[in-house]
Amino acid sequence: MIQRGEPVVASGDLPLELANAFASCALLGWDIETSGLDWRSDRIGTCQVFAAEIGAAVVSLSGDTPVRLAGLLENPRVEKVIPPRPVRSEVHGSCVGGAPQGFVKVCVTVRDRQGRA
Repeated sequence: MIQRGEPVVASGDLPLELANAFASCALLGWDIETSGLDWRSDRIGTCQVFAAEIGAAVVSLSGDTPVRLAGLLENPRVEKVIPPRPVRSEVHGSCVGGAPQGFVKVCVTVRDRQGRA
């Protein structure tokens, strides 16, 4: 599993044992790195997951759906802390909420497939 202080680095998806360990936690830190700020054309490149009792994992995504990461993200029993993301605003080039023109920070609420928060 994880050597304390050293993140697990994986490709494609979380290893099964690690996904199960994260699923048993009450709170996860969750962050992503993308190829850009336009959700229509840019893609997620890496996903980082952290739990105080386990440590960190960094997953380099390959293009296929990471089934274990997706399941963990959808798991309603595990609370996630996700930082707000800057995303391109399509509000006719106007300034939104004091943000630089064309960009706005948003905070997300993760919902399951039935729309429950």
